[in-house]
Amino acid sequence: MSHYIAELMQAAEAAVGDERSVKMALCSQVILELWAKADVLPDGIRPFQGLEPILRALESLDPGDDTPRLLIATEN
Repeated sequence: MSHYIAELMQAAEAAVGDERSVKMALCSQVILELWAKADVLPDGIRPFQGLEPILRALESLDPGDDTPRLLIATEN
C-alpha cells in the first residue's frame, strides 16, 4: 500500500494543470482512507484496545492540560 501511495504522490508531483489537481485529490483520498483504517485490523481486531484506558490516563498527565483529575471531598 505504501508503494501505491508513493506512486500516486510521484504522479501528482509530475502532473501539470487540471491533471495535477485530479491526481492530488486521488492521492489525498487514498491517504485518508488508509488512515481511517489505521487502528483496525481485518475482522475488526484492535490489538491495543486494552491499552486505551492507560493511554487516556497518560494523556491526562500532560502538563499543558488544565483539566482537573481529582475531586477532593470536603467534610461539612
